[in-house]
This record gives sequence, structure tokens and C-alpha cells, in this order.
Amino acid sequence: MSLVFQPVCASTSPQNLGQLTGPKSPTLNVFLRRILSRYMAVAIRLSRQGSKKRPFYRVVAAEKSAPRDGRFIEQIGIYDPRAKMLRLDQGRYDHWVKCGAKPTATVASLARRMRREADALPEQASQAAGA
Repeated sequence: MSLVFQPVCASTSPQNLGQLTGPKSPTLNVFLRRILSRYMAVAIRLSRQGSKKRPFYRVVAAEKSAPRDGRFIEQIGIYDPRAKMLRLDQGRYDHWVKCGAKPTATVASLARRMRREADALPEQASQAAGA
């Protein structure tokens, strides 16, 4: 079995995957996932967890076609609406948005609110120190 390796770049498309790997390559699935992740629609959305009448949400990056509470690519935060608490890994959120993931309206507003509150904290601390 001979494999033809070419550098993977943005011009790599799913049509020419046969050129990049052998027909029975053991790493074919890993390779296909890595390549196709560039072409799948990724959404940053809330996944409901918790019991009845006690919801909390995971902020996840998931394929758009995956079920709401189903498989996801990466968990990037937690939101508890009862305690009004949001813990979001801002670096990973920015990474996924930069890669083309579309946040839902709710996640986008939560992220905006978190940034606004984070920006307000240093200002409040400096005003309290000056007073």
C-alpha cells in the first residue's frame, strides 16, 4: 500500500481526500475528521443539563446538525440561569468564532454581557481605590 502525502492547506477539499490517504489507512477516520471539520457548520450554543425545573447549561461548540443535548466538539463554558452565573473560557470562545463558528443569539448576548462586566470591574476597583 502506498500513501501519497501532501501538505494539508485551505485548498484541500473533500473531493481529493483519496489522494491524501490510502484506502485502508488506520488513521483515515482521524484524518477525515480533521479535514472535514473545516467544512462542517459549527455553532456555539447552549446544551441543557440538570433535572426537571433546575436547569443549567453547558456552552458548547457543536455541529449544527447535532441534537441540542447530543454530541459536541468542545465544552467552553457553563451557564446557570438560576444563580445568574456564567463561566466562559473566553480564549476558546474567540478561537471558535475566529474559525467560523456562529454563536446563537443567546450565547452572543451572554458573551457580550460577560465582557462588559469584565471591563467594568477594573474601573470600579480604580474608583474605589481613589475614593
